[in-house]
Amino acid sequence: MFDLYHVLVFVHVAAAVAWVGGGLILALLAQQVRADGAWEEMAALVVRTERFRRTFFMPASILTIMAGIGMGIIGGILSAPWISAGFLGVFASLGIEMGYLAPKGRQLQALLRRHPGVGHPEVVGLGDRMLLASRIDLAILLLILAVMVFKPGAI
Repeated sequence: MFDLYHVLVFVHVAAAVAWVGGGLILALLAQQVRADGAWEEMAALVVRTERFRRTFFMPASILTIMAGIGMGIIGGILSAPWISAGFLGVFASLGIEMGYLAPKGRQLQALLRRHPGVGHPEVVGLGDRMLLASRIDLAILLLILAVMVFKPGAI
């Protein structure tokens, strides 16, 4: 069936896959670079991640949210408890991304410019805190996916 609702379902799922899948790949790549102690690679990854945050992750998250809202309006389910739980998770994720990871990413870029090519304690400490925050953010996104799939409280 080809109607607006199903187009929104496709956009919602495709954008969510891009958002969560992209985050998972970046988290795995950052962990590998960190484990290898490849600080010059880490500097490049941080710069690219900041660029992706603006050009890829934000559009994917906005598309996910807007298509989800459209589906909720068309389906008359915006007030469902599982939708509210999803919104809570999205706001938590965006808070981590915009309130912590984005400014700390800029701070890490500055530190990497001052201390290139070495595992400076400030760089390592901030990088490790950012990796932890990224993992928490990813766990929240995966929890949102579970809530959207299993729809707790739905009849």
